[in-house]
Amino acid sequence: IEPDRRAGRMVMTYFGELTSNWNRLLGTCIALGMGAAISFFTVSLFGPALIADLGWSKSGFALVGSVPMISVFTLPFVGRFADRVGPRVAGSIGFTVLTLCFVAFANMRGSLWEFLGITAFVSIFGVMTSSLVFGRVIVDRFDQARGLALSIMMSTSPLAGAIVAPFIGKV
Repeated sequence: IEPDRRAGRMVMTYFGELTSNWNRLLGTCIALGMGAAISFFTVSLFGPALIADLGWSKSGFALVGSVPMISVFTLPFVGRFADRVGPRVAGSIGFTVLTLCFVAFANMRGSLWEFLGITAFVSIFGVMTSSLVFGRVIVDRFDQARGLALSIMMSTSPLAGAIVAPFIGKV
């Protein structure tokens, strides 16, 4: 901590912020790596099997890629909700609904519309497991090293996708 002569108060140094808030940064990284974004990196792996096993058309399965567009309409509401209740509550709700959606995927009867409906829920509530919610933790705790912390946080989802997708593809 160093004195800020302009503001007349003590401020945290660049690396001081990182060392004192590393646990929050790690928590946001873990949350983003396990959130809904991972399904966007892996859904294409299941396409060929779903099309073959359930008799869906390729064009029907291609609709899955357009479903996340509905989150465009829900993002402002989720952002406002996260502002009101905080990232912990919003993230908990998001992960609860996301888990229920994966349970629903496992218990599907095989209808493409059922799959699209569950995917819609993942798109709507999965935003609560994204940087929209968890970025607030970083913005609230980091000032000097905010850019670095946000870039580390934002790299987690693609990194998790790069690690998990090949693993799932082999299974």
